[in-house]
Amino acid sequence: MNRDFFTQKENWYGSFYELAIELQTSHDNVRLEKALEALWNHPNLSGHWLSKENYGQGPDKFSIADKFHGMNQNSLIHLYGVFFIPEIDKQIGCLSIIVRETDGSDWLDFCFPTGMLESAFSVKYPLETDEYPWSTVLDKYLLQMADMIYQQIPYDLAFIGDEVSGLANKASIISEGIERQIKSYGLNNNKIFLSPAFWGEISLDKTYEVLPSGLRWATFA
Repeated sequence: MNRDFFTQKENWYGSFYELAIELQTSHDNVRLEKALEALWNHPNLSGHWLSKENYGQGPDKFSIADKFHGMNQNSLIHLYGVFFIPEIDKQIGCLSIIVRETDGSDWLDFCFPTGMLESAFSVKYPLETDEYPWSTVLDKYLLQMADMIYQQIPYDLAFIGDEVSGLANKASIISEGIERQIKSYGLNNNKIFLSPAFWGEISLDKTYEVLPSGLRWATFA
């Protein structure tokens, strides 16, 4: 990928088509680091860099504990990279985001900005689920990532879709019910991942697919 294109701010604008994982309902730096390592071990990924300006260098090294030290509000760590899509023989810019909620969960998100997607696909914004056939290609790899991370660091809940991070969470699903949460946030067409234990805890009666790790996913369309 051309460095000038990668570092141009406009190419990172728009919304994020993403895999969003509620990694844990408390704060645990060790689990976060292991999950982040599993994510960036995907064979199609290059990076990661704390700044877009570091594009092309070796992966940046850092400590999650150091990054979050002294932060009292919701905290974010952005890591930039490049993802190769063999179906179209192109690389596109991508990033992972660690989100630490002050009084909530740790989320690990892997995102394709729509500004970058426009360099490889026909993209309309705002995104509508029935208007992006390219999601079939991307979802194949996001499913792989969800599975790779779950094998190393099991989690209870994740989503694939446009700007899905931090909407419904484990606590709200337990208190209000998964179908109400899905309807409230318009997640009917999104892939939703649940661990077997959490699936049983909420007594979900629905057809599902199973990944090699045992992680389950379904849609509610």
